[in-house]
Amino acid sequence: MTKKQQMVTLAIIAFCAVSIHLASYFQFRQIPRPLLQDLTGIDLIHGWKEGLCLPQKLTSKTQFLDYFNITKDKQTCQNWRIFGEGDGAEHTKHVCLDDDYNIQPHQCLVFSHGITNWSFEDEFDKFGCTVFALDPLLPPEKQEDFNENINFLDMGLASFFGRSVINREGKKKMFISVTRLENLLADLRLDEYLVDYLKLDVAGTEEDILQDLLLTSPEVLRRVKQISMTLHHHPITVEDQQVSSALVVGSQPVGGGGGGEEQLSLQFGTLWTYIQLMHCNSFRLLWSRQVSPSAHEVLWGRIPQP
Repeated sequence: MTKKQQMVTLAIIAFCAVSIHLASYFQFRQIPRPLLQDLTGIDLIHGWKEGLCLPQKLTSKTQFLDYFNITKDKQTCQNWRIFGEGDGAEHTKHVCLDDDYNIQPHQCLVFSHGITNWSFEDEFDKFGCTVFALDPLLPPEKQEDFNENINFLDMGLASFFGRSVINREGKKKMFISVTRLENLLADLRLDEYLVDYLKLDVAGTEEDILQDLLLTSPEVLRRVKQISMTLHHHPITVEDQQVSSALVVGSQPVGGGGGGEEQLSLQFGTLWTYIQLMHCNSFRLLWSRQVSPSAHEVLWGRIPQP
């Protein structure tokens, strides 16, 4: 065999090896997709053998928005405490200190993504929690404002591990380091610990992190007691409903152009799927407030399991 023939043979072998690797990779990455199409045969809490998680159908925008109205029949909290201080609502967060959640001073773990004035993190530190604060966009002068007990990480949470590009209007592109919550907990050797409170203020990408937790690492999600975040339901063209109906659990077009309610957008349907998956993982809405016409801040608490 000539040297040229040897090189061709090696190239073919290398190509086949890469093809097999990529095929296995994409096959793995596609595993979560059926969760978005048919959840009726899957119990997301205990696995396949025990009870089923049956999501509710989304039939109208009114049904979606009614979810955020806290009523007596919904899970509530008896012992509220506001952590943080400042003029803006973004500086404060509701925390439920009911016995069910067992958030104990000097035995609690808090992750806060998105720093405003450090008051939220400082108060949890004074409460006696171990606090990790993350913010890759925090100006250098503010990075020195926190007390030494808070663990500051110059990185962000995302649905992947690596580098992310931030496009800022009128400014140069900015590259930041990001990681998944599952990876972060493992790197900090906290992957066996319960997270008492997770605050996500991630400039509109909260849903990406939530999707990663729900579909890729639900076992991490189930170790979180309370999650505070903002859900964005930006208006999207009605044509997206055709795409939404193929992706979203039980979503149905409404209105039909004959008056009645407007058709559901892709964003409404996708968020409804995440809401239903949170319920399948034993999370209930504890508190919410509307922060803009197209966004609600929510606090979810996971019902303690026997």
